[in-house]
Amino acid sequence: MGKGVCGSAFQQKKVLVVPNVDEFPGHIVCDSRSKSEVVFPLLWGQGEEPWGVFDVDSPLLNRFQDQDVRLLQNWLQELELVVRKKYKENPWKDSL
Repeated sequence: MGKGVCGSAFQQKKVLVVPNVDEFPGHIVCDSRSKSEVVFPLLWGQGEEPWGVFDVDSPLLNRFQDQDVRLLQNWLQELELVVRKKYKENPWKDSL
C-alpha cells in the first residue's frame, strides 16, 4: 500500500491519472509497453474503506483525458450498484 500508482491510489483513496509512468516516482512496471495509466480506488461503504483498485494502462503517452476518466467512473459506479445489491456487507473485508 502506498507504493506505485496502484498502491498510491489505494492509500490516497483518489483517482490517479498518470500521463507518463516514467515520471511517476516509485512506478512499478508490470508491462514494459505501458506509457500512461489511470487507477481508480474501489471503495466500500460510507467510510469509504478501500478494498482494491481498477487499473488501466496504455502504450500511448497521455492517453487518458477527462472524458475517459468520466466514462470509466460511470462504468465503475454501475458495477458498484450491482455488487452492493448482491452483498450487504463488504465481501472482501476478511481478505484485506
